[in-house]
Amino acid sequence: MIKSLGCMKKNNTTIPIPEKKAAVYKAVVELYNEGKNFSNMTVSEIALRAGIGKGTVYEYFTKKEDLVKDALTYECLAQAEAFASHVLANATFDGICYAMMDWLELNREKNLLFQKIMLARYTESINEVALELLEHLTLHSSLSTVIETLFQKGIEEGIIQKPKHDFMKNSALMMFLLFPHYLNNRKIYESLTLEEAKTEIRNMFVKMLNP
Repeated sequence: MIKSLGCMKKNNTTIPIPEKKAAVYKAVVELYNEGKNFSNMTVSEIALRAGIGKGTVYEYFTKKEDLVKDALTYECLAQAEAFASHVLANATFDGICYAMMDWLELNREKNLLFQKIMLARYTESINEVALELLEHLTLHSSLSTVIETLFQKGIEEGIIQKPKHDFMKNSALMMFLLFPHYLNNRKIYESLTLEEAKTEIRNMFVKMLNP
């Protein structure tokens, strides 16, 4: 389980990450968020951004591809952990629904990597690295706990029915991916307030699970 740049948790034990390696990870994420894609990111510019020599980068990684994948996976899971921590502080179905969207709203300006990867799931342009990151996210225990808790609370409170199959479940979850789209296109949807958008998405999610 990854907590933040600088350390990670595994089996409830904190494992420090060398400062220079953490700096490399941070540099990769910054370059990615600035628009660099996986293929045209160079070790030289990563090293420059991290403030270390190119040779130091190769002390930790033998291939650029491994470096980029490790750095983005590390950051992606850290963001998923923060997301889960925020959302699971709520004990009701509606509390979880709105907390998910609140967190996306609060962190929108950070250009969060895991939002972009989750959105990429539903585009034709997803590449091999993004797909691998998506698989890490899908299997991440904290994110899985959020999803399972959302459904559990909804069923217990009599708001939704148990999905008949995974396709129905995943289709309903896609409703929440409409929220980043709304946030990025407020001018198009100017007649819809922020709170109205959240309520619409919550209601669409419920409707899909109550055929």
